[in-house]
Amino acid sequence: HPVLTLHTRHLKDDLLLLSTFVHEEYHWYETAHARETSDAIAELKTAYPHPPVGGLDGASDEQSSYLHIIVCYAEWQKMKALVGAEKAHQIMEFWAGDHYRAIYRLVLDNEGAVGDVVNRHQLLPQL
Repeated sequence: HPVLTLHTRHLKDDLLLLSTFVHEEYHWYETAHARETSDAIAELKTAYPHPPVGGLDGASDEQSSYLHIIVCYAEWQKMKALVGAEKAHQIMEFWAGDHYRAIYRLVLDNEGAVGDVVNRHQLLPQL
């Protein structure tokens, strides 16, 4: 923050690049809604007490892993709206094998429960 830099790793795949952009932009939404994000993380800590940290499975620390549960969920929902459910699911499956692997897998396997938390705290902006 405040500069958004996208890597060129997926320059030849428009959908992965779009997903990366949506993901990174969503961090701004979390920042602008700090109280709601903090409240949602408190709930997620109860439901998922030991998030993955580090390596390819988690974010840099526990707090960032919880932030990424919210971001990855929102990313998936927005990608559904932008490219359809099937393509969005394929993208999330790709990420679940690429980076933040356990976080994306947690979101894929617990879409309803994570969505309940995100929606209860009004952390999914309308398009």
